[in-house]
Amino acid sequence: LGSSAIGSAAAGSAIAKVEEKGGADGKQKFVERTKKFFFFKQFSHFVLPGYRRIEISSSDSLLNSAYLSPDLKTVVLICINASKDEMALQAKVRGDPTIISAFQTDLTRNCETVSPSASLPPQSIRTLVYKYR
Repeated sequence: LGSSAIGSAAAGSAIAKVEEKGGADGKQKFVERTKKFFFFKQFSHFVLPGYRRIEISSSDSLLNSAYLSPDLKTVVLICINASKDEMALQAKVRGDPTIISAFQTDLTRNCETVSPSASLPPQSIRTLVYKYR
């Protein structure tokens, strides 16, 4: 059986792949999640409803986006290394919060836990979650 893509007409830009033919129940069978699925998960799993985007600096090769929880106790920082080179990640968040988790999607990981201080591989995305005491 062939497979088709959910999210786009082109499989290269899909977030998930399913079998083209439906089963006996008429539903398509799930085949796999793509890297785009995990890229979106880096945002959707951590930036929750009510969070607001806050100002943070970025560069041409390191794109950053930060979000603050409604209770002002959690900051989610998402860093995208758009370059073809590994980069040191030196995130600075006001007020000295504690990093409670770091997740990364890259060539070999799919939104998996990593060390927050590890360098950021080429063409990868990392989500850092901070908590204020």
